Amino acid sequence: MTIIATLYISPLPPHLSPQSTALHAYVALSTAPVKVIRSSLPPFDEPPIFIDGTLFLKGFENILSYFRKTYFDLDSRLDAKQSAESIAFSSFVKSLAEPLTLHTHVINFQNYPVTRSQISAQIPFPVKYWTAHSLLQSAQTKLVRFGLHQSENDNRGISLMKRVVDSTQVDVTIQKFAKELYSCLEWKLGTQDLLFGTTRCRRQSMLSYTHISLLI
Repeated sequence: MTIIATLYISPLPPHLSPQSTALHAYVALSTAPVKVIRSSLPPFDEPPIFIDGTLFLKGFENILSYFRKTYFDLDSRLDAKQSAESIAFSSFVKSLAEPLTLHTHVINFQNYPVTRSQISAQIPFPVKYWTAHSLLQSAQTKLVRFGLHQSENDNRGISLMKRVVDSTQVDVTIQKFAKELYSCLEWKLGTQDLLFGTTRCRRQSMLSYTHISLLI
């Protein structure tokens, strides 16, 4: 098989790079002639990045949209109703699973030093500092609705969150989201072996499956 395109993905663990993980899984399922490279310093920007000849794409949705039109489409046998259900389910799961993952691995001040060390082990100097800071800022922004806002640095250099509401209320909110997520998955799976019966994974569900796997 002649390699004609390259997908650059993050070298970070899956829980810190779900989009890269999902795209890697999609390419593997498709067996398309695409070379996958784990790179902390891919051409031009941060991963995931897809290069096909002179074409340059970044972002999960942009890459996936091009890939399914050009190489392989996991949704080719879906009708309109099934496709809509897949998109809706994926969006719902992502809306719950992403905050849970970010809260556990980034916002939780006891776990964040471990996350930061994982970044340092995979990303070279000085980019690793920017990557850790960018991840923390992004997580804070996404979790504002849980009662968290921008952090202040303590004298140890570890970024701690200032809580808008009592920490117990934040934990209750997170636990509520986790319960909703697993209840939804239990209902959707039922007695089936797969979330979508006996068919293969759907393209819109790939990212949600990645988020789910990070929480199990």
